[in-house]
Amino acid sequence: MPECVGELFTAVKGQGSYLNGVRVHVNPQATLRTALVVVNLPPVVRLSEQEKKKPLYVRDEIRAAKQEAAIDAILNIRGRMSRDHLPGVRAYGSCAVTLSQIAAGRVDGYMDPASMAWDVCAGALLITEAGGVVTNLYGMPFDMTRDTSIVAGANEVMVDYFTQLSKEHSVGKYWLIE
Repeated sequence: MPECVGELFTAVKGQGSYLNGVRVHVNPQATLRTALVVVNLPPVVRLSEQEKKKPLYVRDEIRAAKQEAAIDAILNIRGRMSRDHLPGVRAYGSCAVTLSQIAAGRVDGYMDPASMAWDVCAGALLITEAGGVVTNLYGMPFDMTRDTSIVAGANEVMVDYFTQLSKEHSVGKYWLIE
């Protein structure tokens, strides 16, 4: 995980992103062949309203099966990234840290299927004000009031890559995005 001590990121809509008062931008040369990307696995899958009504032992079984399938989906995505020769694939474990790193041009792409609003709201603004792109897991406009899945990148190429992988592996179904 990157060292963030002594770094204060700020952004104001329409006025840019800043690190310790200095304007920052996403990596303008980001490509899949040079990318450093981050893919986190959320710790908990989500149950549908219908699943929540089932007896506790059934809910536990459903949750366990979904969690195992979700792990497989994320591992398959990471495997695909290796086969596609992405040079740097990481898991920092912190959505907020990763989003700030994209805004500063240190990371090129990110996917998290189940962030919380407080994890993504500031980071999404940092990235867009730094020139990057933010969508939900399937490439739709990011709307933290409805769906806090997030795909963020230095450019459309990075975001398109992640959204395509998300669709291919149906990642959203484990976190109730589909």
